[in-house]
Amino acid sequence: MPTLYVVGIVIAVIIFLCIFVTVCYKKAPPTEAIVITGLGHREPKVVCGKGAFVIPFVQRADTLDMRIMKMDVKTPETGVKTSEGVPLWIDSVVTAQVYSDNSSISEEEMLELGVESKIDYITARQQMAISNFLGMEEEEINEKVNDVLQGNLREIVAEMSVMDVLTKRKEFAQREKPTTPRLHLRRLLPKRTMNSLCVRPN
Repeated sequence: MPTLYVVGIVIAVIIFLCIFVTVCYKKAPPTEAIVITGLGHREPKVVCGKGAFVIPFVQRADTLDMRIMKMDVKTPETGVKTSEGVPLWIDSVVTAQVYSDNSSISEEEMLELGVESKIDYITARQQMAISNFLGMEEEEINEKVNDVLQGNLREIVAEMSVMDVLTKRKEFAQREKPTTPRLHLRRLLPKRTMNSLCVRPN
């Protein structure tokens, strides 16, 4: 009988461990990061491309979209005014992504944020992106980013004349303010790509 008890206990432990692993182990797919909060984490822990254990009831796992986002930035119906007060309608494209462990970071970017290592920079950007976008669907993220980029577009156009915008597209792109870092997203294209520009007659 004692032997049967021992066997029974061993089997029960194995079953418990199997259930524990099944319930608690979370694997991050390539397109998402798992954000773990709760017991043992003063700050959210971001898991990309790996697995992690999440203890039920005392910890929580949310997901953060890590896919490349291509955002069409369109001007409002009223247009954006140049330095001459002429309204323009400009459509452009921005491609961005949440910072991951594989993101390339320059020394200038680290200096700007006040950190000394790439890991610290990525961690800081991820924490800020979590506060901005955690739990949002791609459409909601695009809408929020679009609002900020539209404001950025108004600032740029307000400093240029109609002729400058029409003939100096390279300068237009270079004058773009560093909006994407403020959103804590990694810009995949070095600059905004302008698709179309329209000047409507009054």
